[in-house]
Amino acid sequence: MSQLQLPSMTRTYYNAKGQKITEILPSKCPTYNVAVYCRVSTEHEAQQHSLTAQIDYFRKMVATKTGWTLVGEYVESKSGRDIDARKEFKRMLEDCRAGKIDIVVTKSVSRFGRNVVDTLNVLRELRGRGIDVYFENEEIHSISEDSEFYLTLLACYAEAENTSRSENIKWVSGIRQKITLMRQFMLVHVSVTARMDMTV
Repeated sequence: MSQLQLPSMTRTYYNAKGQKITEILPSKCPTYNVAVYCRVSTEHEAQQHSLTAQIDYFRKMVATKTGWTLVGEYVESKSGRDIDARKEFKRMLEDCRAGKIDIVVTKSVSRFGRNVVDTLNVLRELRGRGIDVYFENEEIHSISEDSEFYLTLLACYAEAENTSRSENIKWVSGIRQKITLMRQFMLVHVSVTARMDMTV
């Protein structure tokens, strides 16, 4: 992350013998208020376990970064398509706008959002405020100049993946309904046939 690379500070003076001495001073590390955003789509047990693992991982990660202070954790089990339904995401944005956050850390672009337009609009707004979003899986910092092209592709993929999954769920649901109706029909058919046999 280029903005975290600090220039070396030097101090020059002359000693008692008139020799010029240049010392490299330890750089003062800037401090960053860091927020963690973690999301899963449902409250199923496996996903909740994943959510707990995400939180634990990012807590440890932030703790190892010099100058980073964890100031907020925003955690939710919601679909990534609709920002309005994601209370924790909206709360995080409010804190960013209030100047409380310098860096947002999240697992991946798909965890951050699955709507291309909304995702890019948020990232552009945060970049304009000097706030970086770091995507761990992709190793991308949104504040870098060349990030938007890659993030656009990844956001498109995340949205397409979500749409495909939604259509598959609807298809499977439709098949299950048809199977249920067929079973009910077969039960009725067997019942009617049995009664006819008894009357013969």
